[in-house]
This record gives sequence, C-alpha cells and structure tokens, in this order.
Amino acid sequence: PLFRSIISGIGDVDGWNERIGKGWDTLVSNVANGYGNMPAQGGAASEEEIRAAIEWMIETETGLEIPEG
Repeated sequence: PLFRSIISGIGDVDGWNERIGKGWDTLVSNVANGYGNMPAQGGAASEEEIRAAIEWMIETETGLEIPEG
C-alpha cells in the first residue's frame, strides 16, 4: 500500500517541516521513485494521487501545509 513505510513517522512535525522545505517536486519524486528504505510507489498511483495522499497525510496528521511552488 502507498506510503506504508512512512506512516510510523507521520506525526513528526520537525521531520515533515524539513521534507516540506524541499518542495512538491521532491516530495512526489521521493514517493514515486523511492527514497531510503521507502520503496518506489510510482506504479501504484498517479502523480496526482501521490500528491493528494501526501497533502492529506501531512495536513491531517501534523497540521502543516505544503506551500505551492
């Protein structure tokens, strides 16, 4: 399932602040292509689905928002 490998750290506001600072392109690319211990998810979802899932997880679990651009 999409994002299973990062769910354990989803409430880590400081960690997500750092990730958010890298921007949408990096966030989506890391999920689609894999990053560290997280396997690639690009075949499991479209870029739009990945972006929506990232946004939902971050905003719901941390209260943070990802700026556009």
